[in-house]
Amino acid sequence: MTEVDAMEAVLDELRGYLDAGYLLHGSKQKLEILEPHQARDRDPSNIIGSQTAVYAARSLRVPIIKALIDVRDKSMAARTYGYDDDGDRIIVSGTNFTFTPGFVYVVRLDSFIEITDDQNRRDIVSYEPVVPHDCIYVTPVILRHLDVCVIDHGSPG
Repeated sequence: MTEVDAMEAVLDELRGYLDAGYLLHGSKQKLEILEPHQARDRDPSNIIGSQTAVYAARSLRVPIIKALIDVRDKSMAARTYGYDDDGDRIIVSGTNFTFTPGFVYVVRLDSFIEITDDQNRRDIVSYEPVVPHDCIYVTPVILRHLDVCVIDHGSPG
């Protein structure tokens, strides 16, 4: 089986989990327990993207991107990339990023809640540690099977 075929099989497995009502969480690290951590947006006036929590999704793209996206030049202190899922595709843009293998965790819905802000943006979070149902290794080849737009603005500096 080629890596392309293997990642297509992984997508089918992840879709099956979503169809069965599970949520997905992406990470660079292989973990036994997913611990709540401070999200990137630290502005307390923003409800979405700022919680100290475990984040999960009912879709494939964001957890897969979270599992794969990495800093290209680790000697640079700041992250210089971001992503936005517009519903039809995910757009990844910035500088100093690359894609490396990672992990997509399959988690049960029972400890998660959906939060909504005044602009109707939503996150699915758990404020307590989560023991994953499954952990699935993914490689950047999986991006060939998803609608992803990558905009690399080159190396910073």
